[in-house]
Amino acid sequence: MKDKILVVDDEDSLRLTLKFRLADAGFDVRDAADGEQAIALLEVESADMVLLDINMPRMDGIETLGLIIQAHPSTDVVMLTGFADFSTAIDCLKKGAKDYLVKPIEVTELITRVRSILRARNAERSLGELQRRHNSVVLFEILPGLFSLQSSIDGLSRSKMTHDQELLLRQALSSAALLLEHTSGLVQCAQADTIPVDIVKADVDFGPLIQSIAERYEKEAASRGIQFQQKVGKNLPRLAIDTEKIGYALDLLVGGAFRLVEKKKKVQFSVSVLAAAEVLMELRVPFIYGGEEPGSLFPIFAEDANADPENKRKDLGFVIARRIAEEHGGKIWIDTSKVDEVLVSFALPVGETA
Repeated sequence: MKDKILVVDDEDSLRLTLKFRLADAGFDVRDAADGEQAIALLEVESADMVLLDINMPRMDGIETLGLIIQAHPSTDVVMLTGFADFSTAIDCLKKGAKDYLVKPIEVTELITRVRSILRARNAERSLGELQRRHNSVVLFEILPGLFSLQSSIDGLSRSKMTHDQELLLRQALSSAALLLEHTSGLVQCAQADTIPVDIVKADVDFGPLIQSIAERYEKEAASRGIQFQQKVGKNLPRLAIDTEKIGYALDLLVGGAFRLVEKKKKVQFSVSVLAAAEVLMELRVPFIYGGEEPGSLFPIFAEDANADPENKRKDLGFVIARRIAEEHGGKIWIDTSKVDEVLVSFALPVGETA
């Protein structure tokens, strides 16, 4: 695919010369006689690079540069200037231009500089895409496996076993927790907010699915000495979801609740259909919030725990669950208005198709 270049200069002979020579060099080239034409063209079709003259009628290069950077931040801009405008070109670099060329322009040098800038740009894009893919794999593929492994080992450790088996499971649980901690540290919460989630949707009968998940939670709660009260509504609709990702998000939230709640306490889980064409899952967790140590609130519920933004903590698990919900067109929110309860709500839209 050819790199797209827009040449902007009010001098017809120079503009057309640059256009044809760049096209001969293998670029996809358009041209504009002033800044207004350039902005109009960019609104129709983006460009990888703009070669922009500083002195033009109607809208000069400086004003045009500002508009391009604001509306098209991924487009590189190289200024074209005369010797008299050298200081202005330096100011343009400070404002976001990638480079400048002084007229009269030697076309061979121009092509070399253009290729160099575009190579660096493409390399930066590739690196950014690789980083995003790495973060996505860590958050939504590796961490779910480690989380599931930790939960399984934790469940096994609650059953009767020999002393040697208990030691082995304790060591395995410690290793799984350490792996989970180190892997979680590879991605920061601020980055997780923008990391893409690879969703593979399928039309699923949500009623049987969520009932089987709730029954699994009931067994896990019993092994922890926690009461788990579930109420799954009847006639739940079919949903277009990625069952693996939705299950992971629920495991993060419910698993977090189980680690928070003391024995003999009751966790409530309900699923219903709202008139707003949403399936609403609610998790009620008994917890006294607002005491002497509000920071003791389990981190997975910390996203909305404090009204003061400067004191608001984020937990990676909550961010992951929220990103999964958002990619499904849904949302997760938390209510800590009651001093003795945390309410986690998870809504998914009805009516979408896979």
